[in-house]
Amino acid sequence: MNGRRTCHNRRQRRDSGTVSVYFIMVTAAFVAFTSLLIDFSRVAAFRKQSELAAKAGVRSVLSSFDPDVYSKYGLFIRGGDPADELFRETVEGNGEIGDGEGLFRYLDAQWSGIGVTESRPLAEHGVFRRQTMEEMKYKAPINLTLELLARFRGIVPAVKDAASTVDVLERMRNAYDKREAALDGVLREQESAGISLPHAFGGLIPYPPVALSGVRTAGKAVDTADAALMYGDYVEKKREDTARDEARRLSEEDGNAPEESAGPIHSAAILAYEASMAKLTASLNAASTDFKEELDRRLDMASLKLEEAESYNAELSRLAEEASSLKGEYSGEDSGYDDPEAKLGADTISPLSDIRKSVTDLVLDGSFFSDYRSELEEQRSSGIAVSDSVYRVASAVAASIGTENDGQALKDEAANVQNDYNGFHLAYGSEGSIPDKRKKLLDGHRTGDNERRLQEDKANEARKSAAGWLGAIQSLQGSKEQRLGFEEAIKLYKANLEWNKTEEEHLERHSRDDASGERDEALEATEGWLNLLLSGVAEARDSIFFGEYVYERFSRFEPADLREALSGGNEGGSSLSLERMETEFILYGLTEPAANVAASYGELFAFRLAIRTMEGLIECRGFGHPLVILAAALAYGFSNALTDVVRLVEKGSVPLSKYAKADTAYGDYARFFLIAHGQPASAAARCIAVMERKLGLALTKAYTYVSGEGTASLKLWFFPGLLKLFGRSDSLGGTIRGNRYEVTFTADSSYQ
Repeated sequence: MNGRRTCHNRRQRRDSGTVSVYFIMVTAAFVAFTSLLIDFSRVAAFRKQSELAAKAGVRSVLSSFDPDVYSKYGLFIRGGDPADELFRETVEGNGEIGDGEGLFRYLDAQWSGIGVTESRPLAEHGVFRRQTMEEMKYKAPINLTLELLARFRGIVPAVKDAASTVDVLERMRNAYDKREAALDGVLREQESAGISLPHAFGGLIPYPPVALSGVRTAGKAVDTADAALMYGDYVEKKREDTARDEARRLSEEDGNAPEESAGPIHSAAILAYEASMAKLTASLNAASTDFKEELDRRLDMASLKLEEAESYNAELSRLAEEASSLKGEYSGEDSGYDDPEAKLGADTISPLSDIRKSVTDLVLDGSFFSDYRSELEEQRSSGIAVSDSVYRVASAVAASIGTENDGQALKDEAANVQNDYNGFHLAYGSEGSIPDKRKKLLDGHRTGDNERRLQEDKANEARKSAAGWLGAIQSLQGSKEQRLGFEEAIKLYKANLEWNKTEEEHLERHSRDDASGERDEALEATEGWLNLLLSGVAEARDSIFFGEYVYERFSRFEPADLREALSGGNEGGSSLSLERMETEFILYGLTEPAANVAASYGELFAFRLAIRTMEGLIECRGFGHPLVILAAALAYGFSNALTDVVRLVEKGSVPLSKYAKADTAYGDYARFFLIAHGQPASAAARCIAVMERKLGLALTKAYTYVSGEGTASLKLWFFPGLLKLFGRSDSLGGTIRGNRYEVTFTADSSYQ
């Protein structure tokens, strides 16, 4: 019994031990799993905290910016405390707070290998553009709409209409001048064909005609009249000499000695007449051939010139149709921002449409050319008739040599050739009625040419005055110190271009030799500027943002500055420093101080010329003739544009137009030019050069981007070895070194 109880107790103790071991194993596994979860959670929290600390670190570094650059230019660059120190202080101070004894630290992060890399300097064009755009993205569209667009939008339809009107009128003027030059060529060839007659037959056919009645003493015949009038005497002398020769022969046959006076006595006269008649025949034939060839050559050339004139007339007809079909730009809509004082109504610009329709008066009717062509062919026929008549009289002259008849046939041909010669000469000669009539017909549709030339002369004089005024600005001389300032800026500018590996862009400046060419360029440029302004921020964002940034942050050469310089105050050049014309230098980048100002005021003059040309077309429509209106508008434009620029310099502002009373200042036009020139690399480089010179900083070392890196470690509490196994599978995202978990964090940020 006792043995059985002992076995039972042993079995009970064995079962109890088994349960204890099992319980211990379960408990140990639970504790191990819980410990791993704790360390895993600590690692996850540690990673998040450290990542946030790194990001806060780079933000802290960027918060230390250069206040001087920001206050002057609204841009951010790194400045202040060293980046590494700021980053370290931030990441280390981002952990658990408190140093009390016995304080339990769930995450006890330690940082090492901290470093900060700064890059993307402001001197880099891409960085500079992004910061300026960020600075202006809210202000530029609002300022543009409220200040520029409202003031200038109202004249856009008028300027566009004026540009299209001038364009079609100018093309018509070119075609008209070419047509008239070709018609002048036709007339010259026609007249040359006419005067080729006396050139060919001078001295061979008498002019004016002579009467062919009576007789001239036989001898040397010079022309056809001599040939006809001497023929009777020639026959008489020839008969008399023949009789005398026969009488002497009979006397000799009878054995009588001939008298000294016996025999022919007119041999010299007869021989002279016959020799001259042979020569006259050859001369007439040769002259007739030469005349016909010259006539054909001249009239063929005239026909070609006439075809050329007709083609230009067809071009005029096409342009007239184009002009008549052009629609005005005025829509009548109001954007809600328009300045009522700057708005031109449809009634103001309606005369431009009337001018375009009037160009049909410049086109010649097709019958003009068909009639002229018939006239040239009739002249050819008349000339051929003269040539044929000359051939006939030459034949009659040749046939009369050695003959003895009444000479009537010779007289008839001599009379015919005189009549044909005289008729052709009166019709087509130097004072011919037909070329004279044609010249009057040509002058009939050129009634406005003299007035046009007078107006063009006025325009050229006004243009010279404007060039002289702008030249006075160009000739201003700054001091040596001021020129050195520009040279320094140019060096910084070129260095920035080279650093950005960008080539210099040159602003195209056309030198026009005539007023009309300068006007066309002004209209084209002004229309382009206005279109760019109206296109809005979406289409011209970069140009507008950059232009508005320069306008707001940089100095410009105001009219007061120019007045001072032109008046010679303070030796006339004290105001020509770079500090007073930063905008102009950014726009044009010229080394000579005054050259930048002259370029700016030259563009301003072009803008005013475009507006005044538009006015001139309306004001001068009373001239009637479209090309005279064009020339008069040109003269009006140049003279009034110069007046505007002078007034702007003296008064500080000028009305937008005669029909739009809103005042405009120099700054308004400077904004236009900044937007129109866009944001090329050269402008950005000059902008940076001005900033570097003024700040005394090298913006190649003015960083805007920060990348911070640091290694954070966390002490593991339980099973670093086991966690190390997990770390090998990259499930922890870091590494285990001894009893610490390490991970490297990188964070970056920039000002834009």
